[in-house]
This record gives sequence, C-alpha cells and structure tokens, in this order.
Amino acid sequence: MDLNDLRPDMILTGTVRNVIDFGAFVVLFPQLIAGPIVRYVDVARELNERTHSWDDVAQGLRRFVVGLAKKIILADNFALLMKMFRQSQEVSVLFYWMYAIAFMMNIYFDFSGYSDMAIGLGR
Repeated sequence: MDLNDLRPDMILTGTVRNVIDFGAFVVLFPQLIAGPIVRYVDVARELNERTHSWDDVAQGLRRFVVGLAKKIILADNFALLMKMFRQSQEVSVLFYWMYAIAFMMNIYFDFSGYSDMAIGLGR
C-alpha cells in the first residue's frame, strides 16, 4: 500500500468513511512494497456500492468452473505431455516444435484458467 493511499486529510474530508472497507482493500491488495494494483480512492466507491444478485453469482460460478476446467483438463495435460517429451530420447525438429507448442499451451491455459477463476470469484 502506498503512503498516499491513506492520509489524515482523507479521514477528515470523508474519503475514508469506513475502517472495514479500508481493511477489505488492504486484504484484497496486500502488495505493501510494490504497491497495489489500484489506489484506495479508486476502490472505495465500489466497496460501498457493491450489489449482489443470483445472476451474478451464477455467472461468477460459471466463469470459475470454466477456469478450473482450463487448468485441470488442458494445462495439466499439456504439462504431462511436456514431461513425456523430456523423458523421450527422440531428437528431431518436429519433436522440438511439438514440445514448444505444448509448453506454450501449458503456460497459456494455466494463466488463462487462473485468471478466469479470479474473475469468477470477483463476480
């Protein structure tokens, strides 16, 4: 958290109205050294005006499950394929291209799956 995120004048002017909301910000963005992704003043309104609906819960759950499937079904199987490639004694140009593609797909689906899970939980 940046020192500019919470100053005494913010408390006096009413920017920080609720200690619980500020605590939620600190818990959600715990990067103390590198700084948060967003500042508290950007998140404060969203913490106060957040609405919930069953439709949002269903969409979030759906997005989470899609991300989990990407991670478990696709990324982990590409990782197994890479492991089989490393254990193989085959040395050919096609082999190395297949390994490079499997590595790329593993990284892509790993990050894509985790991102979908995070977006689904935030929904």
